[in-house]
Amino acid sequence: MNFNPELVLSMEDAKTSLKVYVHGNLQEANIKLLSRLCADGKVIDLFLSRRTMEGLKKDGLTFLKLHQLWNEGVNIYTADKEIPYCESAVMLDYNRLLVKWKTSDELEEYDSNSDVFKDLHRQFTSSELSQEFLREVDDVDVFFEAENARVFKNGTNVIRWEVKNATEVNISGLGDVAAKGEQTITLLKDTVLVLKALNSTQTRSKTLSIHLIKELAIEYDLEFLNPASKEYSSLKKDNASHVYGVHGRHKIRLSWNIPEAEKVLVQPFGATKKSGTRHFMPSGIQKIRISAWVQEREKHLDIVVQEYPIDLLHDRFIEIEEEFLPSMQVTSVNYAQKLTEFLNQKNVLDTSASLQKIRDEAQERGEQLYKQFERIGFDKVYEVHDPQSLGEMTQNRLKSYFKDRPSVLKMLDSIRNYYR
Repeated sequence: MNFNPELVLSMEDAKTSLKVYVHGNLQEANIKLLSRLCADGKVIDLFLSRRTMEGLKKDGLTFLKLHQLWNEGVNIYTADKEIPYCESAVMLDYNRLLVKWKTSDELEEYDSNSDVFKDLHRQFTSSELSQEFLREVDDVDVFFEAENARVFKNGTNVIRWEVKNATEVNISGLGDVAAKGEQTITLLKDTVLVLKALNSTQTRSKTLSIHLIKELAIEYDLEFLNPASKEYSSLKKDNASHVYGVHGRHKIRLSWNIPEAEKVLVQPFGATKKSGTRHFMPSGIQKIRISAWVQEREKHLDIVVQEYPIDLLHDRFIEIEEEFLPSMQVTSVNYAQKLTEFLNQKNVLDTSASLQKIRDEAQERGEQLYKQFERIGFDKVYEVHDPQSLGEMTQNRLKSYFKDRPSVLKMLDSIRNYYR
């Protein structure tokens, strides 16, 4: 198996670190490529699947070339955990991952937020998932670690190292150092530190990636299930108060993402994952607190979801007098039945005159009924008490009444925005 040409170009573009996983035959061309990249100053960690390693042990010539690669400075490991369907993978400078899957001819790229990246990063950095290969007693042995893999900007971090069987030890940014020591450093950006140790026959290099935390940000969204579209619609809309009014019959979805956190707690749901989703039906006042911790810092975000309609109004805007209702009573008359009875009583065959009389009477009754409704003057009532005017008047009265309670005012604005 030879590396994908696109993969080779990307490996050559790496600045500092290459972590390479191979499952399959390691061709001589691949060994020469890794040797050249190592000579160019790149720190290379080569992870071979157990099946690949067993095959190399049976090929004496290739095994000797692999040993030479080790002496040149390429760190070689046996990966205890095989990556399913993966032919080869390369992590470049701890921030890009390229994978050649057996099921595809194309090269796939993943960023640091993807699950594939996180799984491979764990494989590449955990001593429990890989065993160093070809180590002998007098080989250069390097221990290199940071107290924290992530720090806040301008925060301090402690790095420690111990090197055996080396005559020279150098750490990027610090220069030549003793074989054993520790140093407190302050970082202003994401940094990959390189420790290089050598003696007369061997070179060994190790890297440390320290990620800078810009801020402990809590990202969330609150959505309601629209009964018309059957889709979720966001309620957030840059709501800085985090107070929302929602209808009691609407299903609510809360989602959050806090990638920088070491510990998360979302109450009252008891959720502890860095990202997740919860569905609920609002009932009264629902209080939600999202808490996040990283190192010695913590952050809390409180969200309030108020179910409505709320029984705030007791005023009656239109008074209806008791004697008005009886005057509006309408009696339904079955004129077809009355016509039949009338004709039977008169025993008249020519009904045209009778029908005309009934039509005239019906028209007269209709005109009288229309005049009754006209006297009521509902058009004038709506001119004064139309719904929009009533809503604005009610809102102004409520805001005036609750002017000293900002949380209530925010709730009223949220309800207004929801219905708009």
